[in-house]
Amino acid sequence: LREFTRKESLAYLHRRSVGLYKAITANQLAELLGDLPLALAQAAGYMDVHDISVDKFLALYRDRDGAGQLLAESVEGYPASVATTWLLHYDQLAKDEPASLELLRLSSFLDPEDIDLDLMLSAQEFLPPQLKSIALKPLAIENATGSLIRTGLATRVDDQHVRLHRLVAQVTRLHLAADTSTKGEDAQTWARQTAAVVNHLFPQDPQDPANWQRCAYLAAHASTAVEHAEYYQALTVESEALRARLAAYLQSKVTGDLDDFATATLAIDDHADPLRSRVQSAYRNQVSQIAPDRLADR
Repeated sequence: LREFTRKESLAYLHRRSVGLYKAITANQLAELLGDLPLALAQAAGYMDVHDISVDKFLALYRDRDGAGQLLAESVEGYPASVATTWLLHYDQLAKDEPASLELLRLSSFLDPEDIDLDLMLSAQEFLPPQLKSIALKPLAIENATGSLIRTGLATRVDDQHVRLHRLVAQVTRLHLAADTSTKGEDAQTWARQTAAVVNHLFPQDPQDPANWQRCAYLAAHASTAVEHAEYYQALTVESEALRARLAAYLQSKVTGDLDDFATATLAIDDHADPLRSRVQSAYRNQVSQIAPDRLADR
């Protein structure tokens, strides 16, 4: 699952879409596809066959249903699409490493960039059956994690943290959404369960500064879990409680930081620029650091 550098991604898209290439939208597409060569080849092949620009493909891909169809498109010269390539791994994991498959599915409804395995698996009572059975067994956890690493479905950040490629997470969710034949294995169930796990881990009192370090780490996971719960119509008492705690944390953290900022500004220079615009700027900056950009608009 080796990724291109961004420079390599842009060079590839430029070669494949000469005349229809725009650097800004090509960069956005490379970002969405995580600089994955197979995904870029698939996108370039689709654009070539349909004679559309990067802008048009990007618009199609940003639609969730459209993204699923595009990821399943086969590309000339490649034996399988992005989706079908990884589905082969899912079938093998289901047969040989069911706990590893559950870990993959749970992780796919979290923020994929930084998943603290020890923390997530500490919510034992809220975990699915196979993960629950290994939650207190370090060697079993390592075996489940190792299976994801070996298949290229995840990469190790350090001994405690893993990262999923964003397309792995996306394809996993699409697969669950498309296959509802097995009870308890659909996207709605996993969205509901993931929100319950994160809600259990999120501090009960997010307004207490003593809890802000954990809140800061879990903020991206919380917003991602709630977003998926909304999309898959899986909102529950737990996901609504998680949304409320996340909002309380963001409000408290930003308010506290802005109070400190305003006090320092006034103490340093009584004739500084109008405080209102500077406070607004600090607010936007703070929110963007705490959680994904979409929270700044809520």
